[in-house]
Amino acid sequence: MNADKIVILKMKEFSKLGRENVIKVIARERPSEMSKSYYYFTLNKLKSLGLMRDNSISFKATIPITGDYSHLKGILYVTENKNLIYINLEVENGTHCVNCALKESCLYAVKTIAKETDIKLRRENIRQAWRNS
Repeated sequence: MNADKIVILKMKEFSKLGRENVIKVIARERPSEMSKSYYYFTLNKLKSLGLMRDNSISFKATIPITGDYSHLKGILYVTENKNLIYINLEVENGTHCVNCALKESCLYAVKTIAKETDIKLRRENIRQAWRNS
């Protein structure tokens, strides 16, 4: 694994990474319901995006690029413990974090990324903390 590599993807491609089957392929698992041909199709797509090399993760972080370039809208991050964190703020807007069932997991993920990258969080609200970091 290349622990220092950051991959920048268009938001459309980044959003596809959040699919459960794609995350499992990145994690080097082939879901039982996924055919071998679709698994290798997905793996080859990930290789073409620069995310996989020799069937292993080849990035530390992947970030989406959007048309306005104003804020980081998400991240796919490999922690020091080799866990994958996928955050996509483009999926839901507004105050959805308030009622989100994954709020605690997301907050833990944002704090983990902040700690490992020495980024100081300045807000309690997850979306505001993310945008202001």
